[in-house]
Amino acid sequence: MQDSARWQKASVELRRAPLRGPITRRTSAFWIARLLYLEAADRHAPILVDLESSGGPVVESMRAIQVLTKLSCPVAVHCRGTISGTALSVAAHGMKGYRTADPAARFVFSLESAEASSNGGQGNSSGSSSPEQLIEGLAKVAGRQASEVAGWLGSGAEFDAQQAAANGLIDAVSAEPHVPVKA
Repeated sequence: MQDSARWQKASVELRRAPLRGPITRRTSAFWIARLLYLEAADRHAPILVDLESSGGPVVESMRAIQVLTKLSCPVAVHCRGTISGTALSVAAHGMKGYRTADPAARFVFSLESAEASSNGGQGNSSGSSSPEQLIEGLAKVAGRQASEVAGWLGSGAEFDAQQAAANGLIDAVSAEPHVPVKA
């Protein structure tokens, strides 16, 4: 109960960087700008990412993940609704111990979303990001083999929140986010 009170207290002081809907060049740029602004305002105060996204082009998601993982402040991720495609990797790259999902959240491995950048559209102008890089990164943070994650993606696997936690995508199932207390 004490931890729950601490998480809720920290949540009141927390700055939010929601990421909802498809990850496009535009939403990725705005989200990255928000993260960098919050970091510049206070390098030690936690940020909460409210995530409900179908993902998008690999290159845009990889840019977002690169910024997310290099921030000096702790970043908690709380998933709601359906998280799919490249957004799965965004969810998994939050701070260990503070990656949560609402009990009703669904995690859908969608090959179409992860390969979107390979098919033009809002694609990969630099050619530096591939679905394989995303799979390897997701496997690493989830503590899984890349072949296992690729299998989930290839079969269109769907996890509920408990299964996502059991497979290392998140740390806990909770209606409320768990956020670190400012040091």
